[in-house]
Amino acid sequence: MVSEIDDLNIDYEEDGVLVVKQLEKVVLTKGAWATVIFKYKQWERKLEGYGPDRFTIRRYRKRSGEYRQQSKFNISSRDQALKIIAALQTWCDQPEQTEPPEQAEPHEQTELSEQAERHTQDESPEQAKPPEQTEQS
Repeated sequence: MVSEIDDLNIDYEEDGVLVVKQLEKVVLTKGAWATVIFKYKQWERKLEGYGPDRFTIRRYRKRSGEYRQQSKFNISSRDQALKIIAALQTWCDQPEQTEPPEQAEPHEQTELSEQAERHTQDESPEQAKPPEQTEQS
């Protein structure tokens, strides 16, 4: 266990092989509950090498002076990461709402998903822009 947030890492060794190799990390929140996003590679025995970049978001709770992992969300692929980025960018570009929105119709949810899908297929991460939303009448 570690007592300082900067010392948290996800490197994992098994039988002398670094199975999970942390590449980068960003601390999103600090305090009694910390949130950290990591970029890493995982050893693939079939390839006898590391696979593609992967990402994970982890929550840690500090108790008795030590950080302990409480939960994690693994982002399964670069494609999924780009879809998450597109959805968050779309939401962050909208003005904040003071009241909860009405539940979106299923076709509206599908439309946003299709826009995010087109977005990730048509553009590289450097060119990423949020999908446009249509106005409701």
